[in-house]
Amino acid sequence: MNSKREKIEELAVRLLEKETLALPDIVEILGPRPFPMKNNILEYLEELKERVKEDEQIKIKEEEDAKLHAAYSEEEIEESA
Repeated sequence: MNSKREKIEELAVRLLEKETLALPDIVEILGPRPFPMKNNILEYLEELKERVKEDEQIKIKEEEDAKLHAAYSEEEIEESA
């Protein structure tokens, strides 16, 4: 019984963080369903994982670019002073 309570609490915490949960979030917290998922759902979940990875890589690249831009801007200000 406690294991179910812990999972429900984990769901509640995730809901407070994200406000909405998608199937991948639920499966991550509760684990696999007690019966097999259809192949198209499994493919969808894998596609979502790939999208999240791609989004994270884009964010990292944008942050790196912003840091470089800020560094160049600082150099230009110092050179003009």
